[in-house]
Amino acid sequence: MLMVAMAVFGWVSLGKLPMDLLPEISYPTLTVRTNWDGAAPEDIESRISESLQETLAALPDLVRTSSTSRAGVSDVTLDFAWGTSMTQAVPTVRQAIDSVRLPTGAERPLILRYDPNLDPILRIGVSTPEKHSHVGTSDDRLINLRWTAEQRIKREIENLDGVAAVQIHGGLEEEIRVRIDPHRLSALHIGLDEVDQRLAQENLNASGGSLLEGSTEYLVRTRNEFESVEEIADLAIATRSGSTVRIRDIGEVISSHKKREVISRIGGAESVEIAIFREAGAKIIDVADLVKATLFGSAEQRK
Repeated sequence: MLMVAMAVFGWVSLGKLPMDLLPEISYPTLTVRTNWDGAAPEDIESRISESLQETLAALPDLVRTSSTSRAGVSDVTLDFAWGTSMTQAVPTVRQAIDSVRLPTGAERPLILRYDPNLDPILRIGVSTPEKHSHVGTSDDRLINLRWTAEQRIKREIENLDGVAAVQIHGGLEEEIRVRIDPHRLSALHIGLDEVDQRLAQENLNASGGSLLEGSTEYLVRTRNEFESVEEIADLAIATRSGSTVRIRDIGEVISSHKKREVISRIGGAESVEIAIFREAGAKIIDVADLVKATLFGSAEQRK
């Protein structure tokens, strides 16, 4: 009876054991990040990264150091021996950093700890089917792809249990640019700050408080955002010699996209990446299955 009871309890407990992608491990790694706006990678390396590495190389229990220098940012990674207390290592690293003479304009270094549990549990790529690849220009497709990922897919996933955040990378973010001709501004005696103020005043989406009617409370919101490029071009800026000066009279309004920082590809074709992060304590397997069922349907639905 004792053996049977142990087998039954063991079988029941086995089904309730949580499954995780990575165990709860405290990695003995620290990253010292220093920002220096406007500095070239060569200056970052010679004046910040190398100085920090030379000073931090003498730390106790340090196994390896490495650095990455890019425009405006220096990252020095410190790998300690397993078993090293990171709680005690952080103040030691901070004390060593304070003795480094940094160039004027460089910000105070930040000490960052790497936690693999903060990495996304799923990365999903979204691309345009080949049969639709000829529709519109390449920029138009990437803008629509980014909009679909942000406005439809992201909003649907964020409401799922266990999902903490959803980040979108790749594609093109739509941007409306107002290009002003400085010669026309000067001829009409209009300041650039006046144009900026008019655009901000007319493109408004702000809370107006609340309105009580009996036991019902209504939230009031002022929405007066631009809905098209033509509406921005028709905006009145000032009056000169009895005539109204509009945006189109002093420049042009074009629909473009923001400067690209990330490019994502699937099979060589540009795509949009959706990175999904779980909430603390949520089971990775359950969250991943829920996201997949929401996006692609359940196994029965796919059949």
